[in-house]
Amino acid sequence: MDTIIENIKTSLIWDKLHESESMDNIVEYLKTKNVDYTTISTLIDNITTNHKIAHGILRPSFIVSILMIGKFPDEMIGTKLGDTEQNIVDKAHDIYIKFETNAMENIHKKLITFKIIFDEWKRLDKENQIGLLCEMYYKYTESIDECVKKEPVTDEFILLTNPDLTNTMDSVAQLNFIEQVRNTHQHDTDVFLKEVNGMRNKILHSMKKLTPSYMTHLNNYSYKNVKYDQSVYKAIYANIKSVYWDNIKTEIFVNKNCDIYKHVIADYTGLLDELNVSGLDISELLSIKDYDIDGENLGYAFSVLCKTIVDINLQVDSENYDEVYKMVLDKLEISDKYSTDVLKLCFNRLETIKTIKKVYLKKCIDE
Repeated sequence: MDTIIENIKTSLIWDKLHESESMDNIVEYLKTKNVDYTTISTLIDNITTNHKIAHGILRPSFIVSILMIGKFPDEMIGTKLGDTEQNIVDKAHDIYIKFETNAMENIHKKLITFKIIFDEWKRLDKENQIGLLCEMYYKYTESIDECVKKEPVTDEFILLTNPDLTNTMDSVAQLNFIEQVRNTHQHDTDVFLKEVNGMRNKILHSMKKLTPSYMTHLNNYSYKNVKYDQSVYKAIYANIKSVYWDNIKTEIFVNKNCDIYKHVIADYTGLLDELNVSGLDISELLSIKDYDIDGENLGYAFSVLCKTIVDINLQVDSENYDEVYKMVLDKLEISDKYSTDVLKLCFNRLETIKTIKKVYLKKCIDE
């Protein structure tokens, strides 16, 4: 047995396991087709022959998995462990130490015990994964149904919810604005449906990898359909946002609070950081953030800031909103006091884009 273990410890697999602090190298090696399991197969043959264990119960790849768990428990099992996971890590570490110190007495019992515990854990983990994927599939389906069944808003509603923009428009401009909003809404809806359907398909592919009877699991799954009453939250949030911009307007044009200039820039750049858009040119914004602002030029400074922020928004927003941005900038030519209308639009659009990116475009299932 000592010779067998020494041969394992001079094998390429063992070298890969110990050549660095990361398990990436051994994972890449194990993905190749030319992995040499000869020394580990010899160990398994010795164990099965001497202890009358059925062939096929222990496999070379399983032994390697135990050694990897023992060497890299955080990467293989995780850092937040339940009792079962901790038991698996402890037993794998015990087996790994036996290999490392050539203390192989009763190794067959430890390997079989580990396999029983590990197989049961994998079975339960697989069931949990399938259940989670079923829940996600039905949650996405519910979102699609709600989107498709949603009643279209009326022209009056669009005008009433955008009073700062539409009150000064003539009837032709209002009709153009309504059409623009509807086109944008339809575009956003199409993007949403495409992305959510894409996520449902990814869920089905993930389930298929776990079990060939994935459709049976899906059809038999009891969807919890937890309802979250967000009406109160939405009302409060809308009120807070409205009060926020009303306060900003007061601070700029009544209180002449120059500190609000850098405050708005900080909030805006914070939103950009959360979006994490590569290649975004914000050099102009950075160049004006240290302007020498006083009460006399505060309104003008905000009009310049608004134009700069609009230019940045245009880099990340849908082209369907180009005309909307142009409309609010036209109002800015009338008076600096429309600055907060421009800022409100720009901030709200970034919040919307962030939500879409976070909820619907982010990959939830590793392929």
